[in-house]
Amino acid sequence: MKKKERNLKGWIGLSIVLVMCAMLSVTGCSLDMNGNSATVYVVGSQSVSGFKACLWTNGEKTLLSDVSSSADAIDVTDSGDMYIAGSQSNGTVKQACYWKNGTVTVIGSDSEKSSYSEAIDVTDDGDVYIAGSQYITNSSDDTVLQACYWKNGTLTALGDASNDSAANAIFVTANGDIYVAGYQYTGSVYHACYWKNGKVSTLDDSSSYSYAESIILDGSDVYVVGELENSDEKKQACYWLNGNEVVLDTDSYRSGAKAIVLGGDNVYIAGFQQPADSNYHACYWLNGTEYVLDTDSSDSFAQAIALDGDDVYVAGRKEISSDFDQAYYWLNGKEVLIGDDGAKSIASGIVVK
Repeated sequence: MKKKERNLKGWIGLSIVLVMCAMLSVTGCSLDMNGNSATVYVVGSQSVSGFKACLWTNGEKTLLSDVSSSADAIDVTDSGDMYIAGSQSNGTVKQACYWKNGTVTVIGSDSEKSSYSEAIDVTDDGDVYIAGSQYITNSSDDTVLQACYWKNGTLTALGDASNDSAANAIFVTANGDIYVAGYQYTGSVYHACYWKNGKVSTLDDSSSYSYAESIILDGSDVYVVGELENSDEKKQACYWLNGNEVVLDTDSYRSGAKAIVLGGDNVYIAGFQQPADSNYHACYWLNGTEYVLDTDSSDSFAQAIALDGDDVYVAGRKEISSDFDQAYYWLNGKEVLIGDDGAKSIASGIVVK
């Protein structure tokens, strides 16, 4: 989707924006590098008598559900319609769902088996594509997790029903090709893979584990990001470009890549790294160069990334105290707390308009 151009110029315009942000007085209000205001949408979950799906708009929280639920991804159309993918409880199991402008639609059809939606892509024609997973009972009477996607609520199964699989990301091209990234069990380990129009391509055929977390296309180039386990059983952040593996972090004890966005010729990937004998740190990589976002003596993780011009927004969570995380995003490396004080929260997706 095209980004809105913002042409507010000069010190007078900047002063007006600063006054507006002061009047709003919310931690999530942001200015871009040219001093222009940006609307920052972050989705996730917050503990309110149990975890519930929520949306933060410039730091102001809106609960999406009054039952146990989560919000995992967001897409905002050029016309301003807001689509959020997630899951919510029916009292027995979690069911995949999405919210359009705050109104929920349940797409998980089995009321007795859990299903989850992890990613969303809304096309210019208004078609709603959601990637996720559902538990099914196969012909051997075994319960397995199966990768799938929904188009306007209609289910398409992707994974082999004989083994576990999961879908974590989806990208729909302008000509209608559907790319879904995730992983599947191959009999001994889980392997990163993606499906193009239902046909699977395995990205890693080693004897070690690997997972795909996000996918994006640039023309005919297919970028998939995730995590793999090397021969030393060390988990490493990586991406695959047209199936060719690129390891992002070889120095850390553990690292992982969660999300990708392209800006011009630049590749931005969000994730985390953990140096030996240290905590996890939220970070992102720009064309392979690592930028650590948080170096405090507590864990932090980056889950999503977005661009607005030259500005880099990374959403995730940070541990405030033992077993107590709060939702954050980082704007050009500066942290912004959006979770309410005194309540656990996590941020899973971000869009900037």
